[in-house]
Amino acid sequence: EVGMAHAYYHLAGIINSSGQYREALVYLNKALKIYEQQSRRRNVAIVYNDIGDIYLRLADFAQAQDFFKRGLQDAKYVGDSLLVAYIIGNSGILEMRRGQLAKAEDHFKHAIMLVEQCNGLMGKVLFSPYLALLLAEQGKISQAQSILHSTLLLARRLHLVPYIGYVLITLGNMRLIQATLLAEHSEASIFDETSIHLLKRARKTLERALSFEGIDAEIHLEGCLTLLEVSWLLDRHELL
Repeated sequence: EVGMAHAYYHLAGIINSSGQYREALVYLNKALKIYEQQSRRRNVAIVYNDIGDIYLRLADFAQAQDFFKRGLQDAKYVGDSLLVAYIIGNSGILEMRRGQLAKAEDHFKHAIMLVEQCNGLMGKVLFSPYLALLLAEQGKISQAQSILHSTLLLARRLHLVPYIGYVLITLGNMRLIQATLLAEHSEASIFDETSIHLLKRARKTLERALSFEGIDAEIHLEGCLTLLEVSWLLDRHELL
């Protein structure tokens, strides 16, 4: 039976990666039922985390929080620190979507600390860009740039091609934030030469990022929307 649960779980992962979230939930729940019957608490915790992630993508924040909470309890019970880190990191994404930025920042810092302790380098590549984006939105650009630079180097060293694209999408987003912050602090509230230069760099970075294969469907969509916003701002500037 456990073998069947593994099969359901991997099938859910394939379906989830294509953006068919509700279909993936069906197979995750099939896997979860078997894991619970077999008292496989680590597998249960993993599935809880994945279900929470899907509800997060569906913007059902209450359900996402509930499953992350359940997953965290089981992950701590079995003593899997790396899994604990991933669930805390996903909880950070949840708080970020809710607009609870201070809580999100704490979660990301905690998750990154744990993955570093476990030498879970992929987790660091996953959560560091979110932390960088939060810092950029607070105007802490130099800190954000430092985090993204080291994360990009790590993703390249590990040959994590989709994650390289993901980090570059975050970098493009950060350059958009920089340009917007500069415009907000200018007397005329318009984009000056420095802001336009940042927007052009953002467009180039985003176009490059979106050319990478294997990027998560939701992150790819976010990159496309950011590119549209950047292009619109540049087109509007040319018309002025």
